[in-house]
Amino acid sequence: MKTPLIQNERFVQIAAPLLVGVLVLLMWQLTVVAFDVPKYIVPSPVDIGQSLVSDFSPLFNALLMTLKVTFLAFVIAVVMGVAASLLFVQSKWIEISLFPYAVLMQ
Repeated sequence: MKTPLIQNERFVQIAAPLLVGVLVLLMWQLTVVAFDVPKYIVPSPVDIGQSLVSDFSPLFNALLMTLKVTFLAFVIAVVMGVAASLLFVQSKWIEISLFPYAVLMQ
């Protein structure tokens, strides 16, 4: 005998967050419309969707630029982190001198 969907753990793990997301978007849309909130203060989900469709090209170009800068910053951080860790391992004096600053930057 098959178990009901509500008792299927995999279904609940997927359906529950989707349901909450849809309810949040619905409440957001209804609140913006009910209180006549201007688009420049809080745009509705429908307005955001329309903007994503109509302005896709410039938004996608901005996304690519952001991803490029983020990836470059990540690579720089990894290189600097590896260099700092190598310095820490090579010299106890450097570790003692710089470790407090490394902790502060976290």
